[in-house]
Amino acid sequence: MNKTTGWLLTAAALFIVGVKLLLMVVGMWQSHVEDTGIDQINQGNKLMKAGDKASIARAAVLYKHAADIFNKMDNRAERRNEGLAYYDLARAYAALEQYPQALDAIENALPLLDDDQSKADRADAFGLKAYYLMKSGKPDEALTAYREAEPLFRSAGKIDSAEGMLRVEGAIYYDKAVNAAEKRDWAAARDLCIKSKDLYHQARRPGDEATAAHELSVIYLVLGDSAHSTEARSQEQALRAKAPAGSDDN
Repeated sequence: MNKTTGWLLTAAALFIVGVKLLLMVVGMWQSHVEDTGIDQINQGNKLMKAGDKASIARAAVLYKHAADIFNKMDNRAERRNEGLAYYDLARAYAALEQYPQALDAIENALPLLDDDQSKADRADAFGLKAYYLMKSGKPDEALTAYREAEPLFRSAGKIDSAEGMLRVEGAIYYDKAVNAAEKRDWAAARDLCIKSKDLYHQARRPGDEATAAHELSVIYLVLGDSAHSTEARSQEQALRAKAPAGSDDN
């Protein structure tokens, strides 16, 4: 082996060692940055538990900082961490009753929670989005979000939460039915109440379903449909018989 060949081999070996060292340093730096973001979230969680507005506002700052940290790392592995940081940021804004900001944060979280590991988190995020829309006075948009959340909860194996989404949908339709009845729009009230009753049935809420059946019996009576009114009243009685005590309030 001549000197030139030996020099080239030595240079190549040094280059490989240099690359390995560089990758090691980059990995250590990324790990440090990730730990910093996670630490920000942990600090935020502690402040949220304190419960006072000043602590929650400080938690929101930390969650936003964590999201920015994960975003700047710009790799697939940190997408979920960034999404969870925005999820926590949304909760903080909601605790401060800043629902427009909470909606913005949850909208940022949703596209980041798109892997198999994030199924339950994505479902929770849709549930929060629906709740924030309700608090913002947007029940129709909330209904859409609840409909999206329900199958996600089922896919994640969270059946109770899925049924909870159906129960809230039922409550929204029930309120719409009552409002329609107050306006003497009896046909709309009937259709909305039937929808509410069906959703309560799917949610396995016999007490709430009984309340919807009672309202439906009154609506049918006003419409002059005594046969369906009697049927709805019979359904109400049967449902109340199997509902847990005190469970018949919306």
